[in-house]
Amino acid sequence: MKWAEVGGAEKYKIEVAYDKAFTQITHGATVSGTSWTATKRASNTTHYWRVRVEEPSLGQWSEVWSWIIDTEDTGTYTFSVSSSNAAGVSITGSPSTYSGTTNYTKTGIASGTTLSLTAPATSGNYTFSSWSGCDSVSGTGNRICTVNMNNNRGVMAGYTQPTTGTLSFYSTSSDSYWEGHDF
Repeated sequence: MKWAEVGGAEKYKIEVAYDKAFTQITHGATVSGTSWTATKRASNTTHYWRVRVEEPSLGQWSEVWSWIIDTEDTGTYTFSVSSSNAAGVSITGSPSTYSGTTNYTKTGIASGTTLSLTAPATSGNYTFSSWSGCDSVSGTGNRICTVNMNNNRGVMAGYTQPTTGTLSFYSTSSDSYWEGHDF
């Protein structure tokens, strides 16, 4: 499991469970990096996981991600792409068969396949902020996510909404008022 680094974070808490509500937690760990591998996972079972900053101060839990472990090794894997904050984000894949609109899943991907996904700089009023779950990120604004398919994988494109408002200035010396532009 991999996730995007949070500025200032020293440690992260990871939880893995059999249910989305995390009432059946199977694994938990505190780590200093941005990845972790669970051991002793049940086959033919959906596993859910989440992460949060543990130190220097407790953060909010991330979005919940999931994966399924198959007992039969067919040499092919499933890949899912989601987005946070912005919905219906159009992702460009290379090869193009891996393009789609979040949230989507691709199945039957051969072991060893390397794919790249490019997130748009903006989606609606939202601005791209980061990828999580990628083997590497690159390009302008780190908008390209590269993944090597050696197991079932999932990635997430994170977006933030800009702060808006009107900036106003007042002058007491001449009782004048000037309204600025939206920001």
